Amino acid sequence: VKTLYDQKNSHDILLKDIAAGDLITMIDLSETTVADHVIFVTDVQKEGADDPKLIEYIHALAWKKGGQATRVVRKGSIVVTDKKKSLVEQQWTECGKTGEENETFLRASSSRICSVRRLNDRFFR
Repeated sequence: VKTLYDQKNSHDILLKDIAAGDLITMIDLSETTVADHVIFVTDVQKEGADDPKLIEYIHALAWKKGGQATRVVRKGSIVVTDKKKSLVEQQWTECGKTGEENETFLRASSSRICSVRRLNDRFFR
């Protein structure tokens, strides 16, 4: 994840500019989690050019359902309630869970850095 996060490979973008293909990176997680993490944005529904309303994503993360970690590819969504607020201040839903029940949201909110990034052009030449 830190390789993807490196400025040589990607750059921060504003939430209003998010698009399919962007990454959500979670860096320097708290002591309660074990690794950095990346989420791939698969779709963004907007009202106007710079007004995202719904972000859809996919990733693989072990959730500790019933005390046992289960790693599967998961889909989730983020409802953007205020594009001026940070990503972790939006409404995350995954596996029908929101808020404290959503382990992906908990991981994002416990990260020192949770940002939206775009791969640099050098990857597409």
